[in-house]
Amino acid sequence: MRKKNTQRADRATAPRRLTRWSTYAGSTLAGLLLGSFLFQPVAARLVPGQFALDTASVAGAHRVAAEELVSASGVAAGTSALAVDATAISERLVSHPWITEARVTPFLPRKLLVSVVEREAAAIVEIGAPSTAWLVDSGGTPFAFATGVDREMHPTIVGVEDAQPQRAHPLLAQGVQIARAVDGRELPAARRVRVGGGDPHSLPELRLGPRERKVVLGGGDLEAKLDRLAWVLKADLAEMGPASTIDLRFGSRVIFRDGPPPSGDEATGARGGAGSSNGGRAG
Repeated sequence: MRKKNTQRADRATAPRRLTRWSTYAGSTLAGLLLGSFLFQPVAARLVPGQFALDTASVAGAHRVAAEELVSASGVAAGTSALAVDATAISERLVSHPWITEARVTPFLPRKLLVSVVEREAAAIVEIGAPSTAWLVDSGGTPFAFATGVDREMHPTIVGVEDAQPQRAHPLLAQGVQIARAVDGRELPAARRVRVGGGDPHSLPELRLGPRERKVVLGGGDLEAKLDRLAWVLKADLAEMGPASTIDLRFGSRVIFRDGPPPSGDEATGARGGAGSSNGGRAG
């Protein structure tokens, strides 16, 4: 009988024990959450030296020195890792001419991780009077002075009179696209790409290779014209030898010229099937 009474008593107290245990567990969990929320400022006050930054690791920087980026970040040695404003630092880094993306992460206790994506110089453009050479990225933005840059490594885009530093321009982007299309074929490198400032019937125009032979593209299918140009150069036709200009504006015809290409109505008439002019030879 005593054993049964004990079992009844245990059953009666079980809900209260469970309730009491749940209350303790809930209080403990709330304390942990509150503690994790308050940990950073409390830790910063109790052990100010423990989270003082003394190392910065920079990834993705090839053109810009890591030291320069650390300086641009504005974070001084000894700054608390818990007080780092990653968004503000990223914005400062992106204001650097060569940086297009930046990500900053404090790595406790004492390290700052910086990851950047640099701009790629795709071309050069002359801006202003007197003119100054600027590097242009793939999006058509002049982003940095071309000081100390080997100009043979990049095409120069000409004819964009209203280009401005740090502002993307659609004609500059077009020039970069054309130069890259040339690079993707077995063609001499594009030294100059004219996308404006000339006869609109002739644009765009190229200057290819060491001889800077002029190639008149005009409007139409760029890819098809460059394919045709690659075939002509590979064929090494005798007529092409003395030619200073290769004109691709007339459908499937390729015209070699010793002098400048026709312009305006004369060029329009040539499209209609007229023969080449200025001593030109049709290929």
